[in-house]
Formats: sequence, C-alpha cells, structure tokens
Amino acid sequence: MGIKENCEEIRERIVKTCKRAKRNNSEVKIIGIAKGRNTREIREAYECGIKCIGENRIEEAGIHRKELAGISEKIEWHFVGHLQGNKARKAVEMFEFIDSVDSLKLAEKIDRVALELNKRQKILIELNIADEESKSGFSVNEIEGAFAKLIGFKNLKIRGFMCIPPEPKTPEDSRKYFIVMREIRKKMESMHTIVLPVLSMGMSMDFEVAIEEGASEIRIGRKLFE
Repeated sequence: MGIKENCEEIRERIVKTCKRAKRNNSEVKIIGIAKGRNTREIREAYECGIKCIGENRIEEAGIHRKELAGISEKIEWHFVGHLQGNKARKAVEMFEFIDSVDSLKLAEKIDRVALELNKRQKILIELNIADEESKSGFSVNEIEGAFAKLIGFKNLKIRGFMCIPPEPKTPEDSRKYFIVMREIRKKMESMHTIVLPVLSMGMSMDFEVAIEEGASEIRIGRKLFE
C-alpha cells in the first residue's frame, strides 16, 4: 500500500479503538515520524492530513524544512530523538515541541536558550518507563522529585509525558507501561495542580493499546510510510 492507503487504515483503526474505549477520535493526534524519509514522502503524508511531523535528527530536519518551503510553516514540528545539549539552540529555534526532555541538565539548557530567544518552549518529559540501560529518560522512581524541579523552569511549558517501552512481541505487552504512564501523569497533575494534556505513547506496533490507555499522541513511522 501507499502512504494514502496507510493513512486511511490508521485512521480507521483509531476510530474503531476510540469507539471501543469510549473516547472521541479527535482527542488522538498522529505524529508522523520522518526518520530516514525523504521530502516527497513527508509532503505526501502532509497532503493526506498528517500535520504533525516528528524528527529524530537536527540535520535531517533542517534539510526537510528547507525542501518543504511553502508548507513547512504549516507543519507542527516535533523533535522526538535524543537531544544533545550542544544542539539545544537549534532545536529551540526549529521545533514547536521538544518531546524528549530526558534530564534536568538538558531541561536547564533548553530553558536558558529559550530565554535568550524570547520563547517559551513546549516540551514533553521522557520517562524511561522500563528502566532500560539502553534508553534515556527519567526513571519512574525519580520523576516525582525531578518534576518538582522541572516546573521551576520559567521558559519551559511542560505539556505532558512521553515514553518508548521495550519493543513488544505483541501489542498487549505494552499495556502495563502505558497504565503506569497514565498514573504518573495523574499523580503529577494532582500534586502540582497542573494540567498535563499530553501522553505521547504508542507506535506502529501498539498504538491501539496506547489509545485504550489514554494516549493523546501516537508516533507512527513504519506503518505510515511503508
């Protein structure tokens, strides 16, 4: 199938899942993951209604944005990869959302750059939901203390949380991690009297389970472009 057919199938599955979960499908945003994709593919996805694009690499994002002159400003750009501190300035300049803030050190760097650029940067806090050594992010055990510090950064607008669970053998394998994500969001909202509308979780393999557990954003790459 092509991108158009893939989009249609994904949306049909979202509608069915939301109906089953008694949710409105308008509550679920698709982030098209553009890692390794060319500009033609991103343009086609945009023309099929994918208005949010996630980029893993600063350099690749710069090429895409330049080649998409004319529609780039209409796209909601998300940085979703591991962000090195020395590239924080570029990320703040280029992206509406930085979805992968994985440490207090990085948050401090982004906050400082945002102040210099007179911007309040929208971010998501990345959780290492299964405490995997190969992945970055705040652990479940440390997020409570870290969040109390994160909300002190005046130039950051915390929108919610993001996670990438261990690669599942079946979609159901991810459910327990998504439940923990939802519970952490609820606890932080209650503790700090704050609204955190975004739960970014679920990918091509398990996005339906994520939606059932409250995902507001799903990140789709392979299922969208292949």
